[in-house]
Amino acid sequence: MTSLFSIWENSYHVTWIPSYPRLREGFYKKMKVGSKVRLNPMLNKQKKDVFRRPRSDKKRDIKIPVTKEEKLFIIRAAVERKESETDYCTQLLKSSLSRNTEFEEVEYVNHKDTVHVKVNAFLEEQIAYYAALWGCRSIRKVTHRIFMQSLRLERGEIIFEGI
Repeated sequence: MTSLFSIWENSYHVTWIPSYPRLREGFYKKMKVGSKVRLNPMLNKQKKDVFRRPRSDKKRDIKIPVTKEEKLFIIRAAVERKESETDYCTQLLKSSLSRNTEFEEVEYVNHKDTVHVKVNAFLEEQIAYYAALWGCRSIRKVTHRIFMQSLRLERGEIIFEGI
């Protein structure tokens, strides 16, 4: 008497295989040892890796370290303009890149508080240009330097140029 399922034992694992003769013919040769066997043969096929093109409008997220006072100022200014912190900081960075060509050196301290900036490919190229110009390998440090110039102007600090 044959049962609905028969057990196929290997030294590595035990797999349940249907005892129907049509399904069992050549079955052992196709399956790898240790692979999972399903009753539905469509599910036994391995998935192929599919290449997907990246989006053309993809944005990169850059975290910029700020002090607690700067973070509070950014939150208040973003709430006043009815924007998110990220949108507000991104607008500051865009305006700074479009307005200025020279940026003062700022001490980079890796604070616990950070703000996010979402830059598109064009802004990322501009930041990479300044990174090459200043000999800095860190995109985050370059973005911090550019962003701090814009934030200081936004806070009303006086910046003397050419002195």
